[in-house]
Amino acid sequence: MQHNRLVRRIQIVDLFKFVRIPIYFGVGPYGSYLTKSQGVVEIYYLDKLLFKKTSAQHNDSYVNYDYGINAVVGWNVTLTPKLAITVEARCARGLKRINKTNISDLTNNAFGVVAGISLLR
Repeated sequence: MQHNRLVRRIQIVDLFKFVRIPIYFGVGPYGSYLTKSQGVVEIYYLDKLLFKKTSAQHNDSYVNYDYGINAVVGWNVTLTPKLAITVEARCARGLKRINKTNISDLTNNAFGVVAGISLLR
């Protein structure tokens, strides 16, 4: 019985030798161009929605271009020598004010999670 336990432990350890999880980081600039925008106005009073209006186009209210900084942290899980699964967390911070009105300063901020399959060389 002791011999079987030892064999099982070795098989589990051998399995984890093939699965590597390298982590990578990245920081860099981004640029974007606005092609279409939509505005939504909602008015609440005491947590009750009183008014909601959606307009089709708001291109006159926003500038057409934006720039900022992207930060990425990702993991590659190698399944085979030619195939890996990639998972990334991305954060983008806009540095340019994108609204044309003087009511408030509006900038782009985004956070996303991306998953995919990588084909390795």
